[in-house]
Amino acid sequence: MTRSHRPVQVLIKPASADCNLACEYCFYCEKRALYPNTSTPRMAPDVQEEMIKQILRYGGDSPVFAYQGGEPTLMGLDYFKRSVALQMRHGQGQNVANSIQTNGLLLDEAWCEFLTSYRFLVGLSLDGPADLHDQYRRDRGGHPSHARVEQATRLMREFETEFNILTVVTAHSLPRARELYAYFRELGCQWLQFIPAVEFDPATGRLADFSPDPIAYGHFLCDLFDAWRQDFRNGRPTTSVRLFDTLLGLYCGGSSPANCSFRQQCGHYVVIEHNGDVYACDFFVEPRWKLGNLMRHSLRTLAESALQREFGRQKTRLPESCGGCEWLFLCHGGCPKDRQRSGAPGQMGVDYFCEAHKMFFAYSKPVFEDLKRQVRAEQLARLGFSAGQGVVSP
Repeated sequence: MTRSHRPVQVLIKPASADCNLACEYCFYCEKRALYPNTSTPRMAPDVQEEMIKQILRYGGDSPVFAYQGGEPTLMGLDYFKRSVALQMRHGQGQNVANSIQTNGLLLDEAWCEFLTSYRFLVGLSLDGPADLHDQYRRDRGGHPSHARVEQATRLMREFETEFNILTVVTAHSLPRARELYAYFRELGCQWLQFIPAVEFDPATGRLADFSPDPIAYGHFLCDLFDAWRQDFRNGRPTTSVRLFDTLLGLYCGGSSPANCSFRQQCGHYVVIEHNGDVYACDFFVEPRWKLGNLMRHSLRTLAESALQREFGRQKTRLPESCGGCEWLFLCHGGCPKDRQRSGAPGQMGVDYFCEAHKMFFAYSKPVFEDLKRQVRAEQLARLGFSAGQGVVSP
């Protein structure tokens, strides 16, 4: 009997940690130390082709290729043209999806024409107005990048390239949630994601200065939520905020949210480095969690290995304070990256943002419950039922 498996999701780092920006809060730049003999890491053609063949072989009916970095556009447009050609050559009638996370500095008309033609979903890193964005996102010469990133949004709208915004939330962003939301709406952006920057100094263990205070971050989420609610039309959201979409899905009974930090267990995806090395998670690209290399072992073997299963189980080892928590069904203990190493042996510690999440979950619950009722009513209507016909909700 063949053991069943779920198709693996992959994050591809074709240029590794190499980047044309020098963002102060970047957690991935330190990964250059893993490849000290490679000054300019780039994925070689043989690795590229083998990777694509294996992802297509193991990705089910709808494989997804998600390119990240570092900065993946440093590979050049020809690399991605070849990727698409290889997908077409080796695919077997599958519905292939491509996405790319970029700082936008290299995007021009040729890039946008290609991305639109092949329906790439672009994640653009933009931290808000110039003063917030340029505080941490400067190039290697110390020059600001905001104007160039805004130009990328205009180009993508002109070429009708599908894109969303990824915003890193720092201590300086916290009082400006409503302003951030208004800024992105004025810019014509309707798909937003906000990620808090939490890093610890590995030498001292002290929290980095840019990391948000948990309670202040809880207030940020509540303010952002209010701005989102005030933008509703006919009682429904007009803008997608990934965290809010994730929570609504969980309220409605979803069990596999797109935001992996809210899943019950880790291990749903792997990271492929420029040389074919495969790691358990991009926040844990380190020797302890290196699964192997896809030039020597199949992606399926690595993704279903005992080491990857062990990595996935880490999250389920919850601290005692999580026991009986009314919000556990939403956060499931939080992302291991943000869980302090203060737990008992064999356990992860408490999520750094535990209090922030509790504050926000309590604040937002009435709205999500109302939206859940609307979603349920619409589902019943599509099935031909009315709210009063005695249908028992699962």
